[in-house]
Amino acid sequence: MSASSPSDRPDTVYKILLQSDWKSWITQPRTSLPNSPYTAQLFTGAGIDIKDGYIHLSTAEQSSGTYVKWFSKNNPAEPDNNGQEQASETGGQSLVLVEISLAKVVGRVEWELAPSRGDYFAHVYDGGIPYILPSEEGSEFSAVLRVWEGADVKKTLFDKLAAEGR
Repeated sequence: MSASSPSDRPDTVYKILLQSDWKSWITQPRTSLPNSPYTAQLFTGAGIDIKDGYIHLSTAEQSSGTYVKWFSKNNPAEPDNNGQEQASETGGQSLVLVEISLAKVVGRVEWELAPSRGDYFAHVYDGGIPYILPSEEGSEFSAVLRVWEGADVKKTLFDKLAAEGR
């Protein structure tokens, strides 16, 4: 599903992170959530997000291209043509894929054209993505729906999510 028109824009998007960015997110001090009595770990961006001034997100269909363009060469879980793990160009750090409900994001979501990709991508401005463990009170305010880590995060996962239309 392309996100080129408003009717094609899903409620669920994805964020690909380095393991260190995920660890920073889930171990940071909790922040009060607007319109809620609860607190959460609020992800306000990784390096490229902070540099650009917004959090980059992708639809299921877009995630595969984002992964290939920015992450696959650096992913030690991605097999090469011989079925062996590739050496990472950045030290072999594992990846994390986070599925996110846009309805629960704090701040404003703008769908903006990425000319190099010819599609509109979700960007979060002036806020972040709240995470509350599913077992905790207030977890209904968490924007994080599912998380995949390490060896599970490779092209076949992105292709599966796109095929499911998630």
